[in-house]
This record gives sequence, C-alpha cells and structure tokens, in this order.
Amino acid sequence: MARLYAESKAGRTGAGQRDFLIDLKKLLADAGCQDGDDRSTAIRQLKELDGSLLSLEGPRRDSDIIHQVRFPSANESKLFASLEIPSPTRRREMLASQFSEAARFAVPKIWRGSWQKFYSDFAEAALRGNAVAPFSRDDLEGNAELLALAPSLLAWQQRGEESLLRFASCILTGNSKRLGELAAENSDGRHTGKLGEILNRVTGGKLQCLEDVGISASPRFVLVHGPLRLLFQDGWLDLGVLRGPVRLSDSDINRVSRIETSALRCLTVENETSFHELAVSGGANRMQNGRLTMDRAFWLEVA
Repeated sequence: MARLYAESKAGRTGAGQRDFLIDLKKLLADAGCQDGDDRSTAIRQLKELDGSLLSLEGPRRDSDIIHQVRFPSANESKLFASLEIPSPTRRREMLASQFSEAARFAVPKIWRGSWQKFYSDFAEAALRGNAVAPFSRDDLEGNAELLALAPSLLAWQQRGEESLLRFASCILTGNSKRLGELAAENSDGRHTGKLGEILNRVTGGKLQCLEDVGISASPRFVLVHGPLRLLFQDGWLDLGVLRGPVRLSDSDINRVSRIETSALRCLTVENETSFHELAVSGGANRMQNGRLTMDRAFWLEVA
C-alpha cells in the first residue's frame, strides 16, 4: 500500500486533500496475496489497522465484506515510519535539499547566475513533485554524480583545455568509460546524454555536449597542404615551405588571428588517402582525364 500511495498523485506531489482510495482486489494482487493463507494474513493485518492507520469500506450490512481501502494522506509519516523507509514527503524534501545545495556550488562566473536559477527552480520542482529530468526522484546517488560533474565540465571549458574522452573521464570520474555513459553519443556523433542536457540548460544552449567543452572521443584536427600562412600571437607560421601535409589541432586553429594564401583555389578532400596522393603529386594534373589542370592550389581535409 505504501508503494501504491507513493506512486499516486497524492504521494508524488503532496497536493490535494482527498484520501487515497484503492480497490481491495488491486491491493491484494499487487501484494501477491490473492489466495490462500497469504490472503487471510493480509486481510487480518488490514483489519488490525482499521480505524487507526486506514479505513476498510464495504456494505454496512456485512462488515466482513471489504471493497476498498481508504488511506488518509495525513497518516503518511506514520505509515512509512512503521516500515522504516522515508516517506514521499521526506524524499521530496531530500531531493529539493540536494538541488539547493548544488545551487551554491562554485562555477565559472559567466555561468553563476544561470546555474543558481537552474537549481533553485529544480529545488522548487522537487518539492512540488514535478518533473526533474535529467535527474531522478529516487536515485540521489546518481544525482550527486551528475551534480558534481557539471561544474567540473564548465570549468574545463573555461580553461580552454582539450582532451580525449577516456582521459578526461579518468580525471573527472576515476573511470575511463563513465563520462561517456553519462554523456551518451547521439545520432550526429556528439556526446550529449544527461550531462549534455544539464550543460544546455545552464548555458542557454551555448554548451550542449562534451565536444563543446573541449572533450572529444577522437582528436579534432585539420590536414592542410599548400601555400598557407597563419598569424599567431608570436608571429607568422608559413606552411608553404613544407613539402608534406601538416596536421593542425583545433586548439591551434582557434589561436590564429589571420590567414593568408597565394593559392587561386582551395580544395576540400574527404578521403585522407586521396588527400595524401594529391599532396605528394605537387598539386597538379591528376583529376580530369587523368590530369588536373590547376596552377596553384592548396588542399584541406577536416577530421
């Protein structure tokens, strides 16, 4: 009966003044006490509680016939205390407290206001029994893990660090696979999941996945070849003096303030093998009728 009450609207939200009513047959079926000695024991126990914790209802002319059980919400704490488990009200309070504490976590200044509002709203939702996805009403331990990771990811992005998923997972969780489980890969290859949803809502959509934070399953880079000059804070990098292709990391590309090239055309090549063939050919004469007619070009492959 406690479980059915906890699953009811009254149990989930604490709203409403009406008593919780349940059909006796349903109660016995859910308890696995439909027949024999189990049924007799269940009926006896219900009658012992009649008038104190609950009320048994049936035709007035025959008190041995029971149609339904009435449980007043006011007796919630008494019922759950007798079972030595937290009541639904207590569980809502514990969940709200978890979110209220999270609202005070240290996060980068840029996200502090939205972070506090996000978790203050969740604390209110928890007290009312409203939806708290991607968190769970019943798994406080799992919630604690998500709550602890989210500030670390925001700080990771703020520092501008880039790491591979399994390494970052070891650093943040002590388990090389756990971060990927909490931020499952979606159909477009981005790692979102529960953590992605939290990041999305806290940052107003600016960060939606681990890749936005700087954590990826494989290195992010671009292969380039040709007359390309990149301006960094410390000076120019001239890739045109190199004979072979160059692999530039995403973090290095983000540091570039200016790009120059003397090439007349830029080709993007999807296949790395084809890219290398074009690069070693010197850029000329390989595509149309076995020849590619270009005077000057550079090749770029994004990975």
